[in-house]
Amino acid sequence: MWLPRFCPFLAVLAAVLGAGPQNPPRPGEPALFQLPLFPVHIAQKNISLSKALEEIGVRVRNGYVLFGIEVHREDGKEPSVNLDLPPGSTLGDALQQVFRQLPNYSYELVSPHLINIYPAGTKTDPQDPLNIRVQRFEITNKQASDVLAAPHLFIAELQQRLTPPRAGAPQPSGSVGPRMRSTGPPVSLRLRGRTVRQILNAITEATEQFPPQYTPVGWVYSFQRDPA
Repeated sequence: MWLPRFCPFLAVLAAVLGAGPQNPPRPGEPALFQLPLFPVHIAQKNISLSKALEEIGVRVRNGYVLFGIEVHREDGKEPSVNLDLPPGSTLGDALQQVFRQLPNYSYELVSPHLINIYPAGTKTDPQDPLNIRVQRFEITNKQASDVLAAPHLFIAELQQRLTPPRAGAPQPSGSVGPRMRSTGPPVSLRLRGRTVRQILNAITEATEQFPPQYTPVGWVYSFQRDPA
């Protein structure tokens, strides 16, 4: 049984000030990964994966990054990493450093701004609630953060999966994470035959279209296996 929790993950937009030298583009590397970080030494020890990604994201210059994070907790704690990024590092450098320390995790570029983070094997795991295939998903004029914080309220198949049955094999159950009210425009989507993961990504991608005075949001899904 999994004990899951969903919550929005706020992106912080870096001002496009562009002072100082830029690293030359790396052939074949996505443009997002080539974005420079603020030219300071970033040093953090033994911080959680989501905190490390937040530390990296707030230091991106000349653009912004969003994360859709699926993280496995042990004894209530996320995996931890160290950051030691010298001035001149890029987003790609930072991600490589983080995931060299977490060989059981992978990352994948989903859109021009969105990166998915997930434990290896979860995308093909039939027991993972994010792989549930949703026949129909529709929202009209909803705040993205409300849907990302409690997707089961908008996805009947996920609600059914997260409701412990009275009999039969155990199923994942849990509760939503901290509520964060979005200040952006409402979002409307109509999707067919998508997985829960794809729906969460689509909501995040919709926030990329917000006017510049609003902040787009990513998402976090954390879970812990019940040893029983």
